Formats: sequence, C-alpha cells, structure tokens
Amino acid sequence: MAAAAKTHIAEKGGNPKIVTVSAFGGAGPCMRMALRKNWGPETARSPNAGVGSALGFFTAPRAFDLVRSHKVSLADADFAVIEKIFRELEADGEKTLKKAGKDEAIRFERSLDMRFVGRI
Repeated sequence: MAAAAKTHIAEKGGNPKIVTVSAFGGAGPCMRMALRKNWGPETARSPNAGVGSALGFFTAPRAFDLVRSHKVSLADADFAVIEKIFRELEADGEKTLKKAGKDEAIRFERSLDMRFVGRI
C-alpha cells in the first residue's frame, strides 16, 4: 500500500515527503505508522480513526452470508437437492434478518463455488 501511494503521488508530480497522510478506519493508526516508517511523510494524522468504520457499520444494509457444503460431482448432482439446500439457507437467512429487525423486502443472491476434481 505504501508503494502504491508513493507511486501515485510521484505520478501526479507530488513529493511524498511533504504530503499529509490522513488515515481512517479501524486500523488507520497502524497503517499511518507503517506509511510513515516506509516512506516518511512529514505529517500523518488519524483523527477519530474508528468513527468511519462505525458509521459504515451503522449505515450499511443488514446482510448475512450463509454457506453450506455439498460435495458432489457435477455429473452426479441432483439439482432438486441443491434447490432444497438453497431454500433452507434462504429460510434461515430470512428468520435471522427478521429477528434483527429487517422490515423491508429481503433479497437473496445465490452462488456456487465449484472446482475441478483434484484442485483445492
């Protein structure tokens, strides 16, 4: 990250030694110190670093990722069973979201992670 920032500043004709780094987010102070150590900007600040993370947390829509393994070869896959797994996950997710106070419409996104036999 430090190398990318230094390159970006140099490409824009700036001097990385005289910029002010303003770090934010939960790990902002740690990143700020790493940047200063790596290429030494004179001024580095992280005012209220965790506030941005907290605001993002409170303003983001409620969401949950639910995962279930179902190991089967594509040739042997029973898509009725896979559909049943998806419906169970959606029912679990809906119950969890309603318990968390979600009143508006719930949207589900389905995906499958697949691999070739022998690959990890």
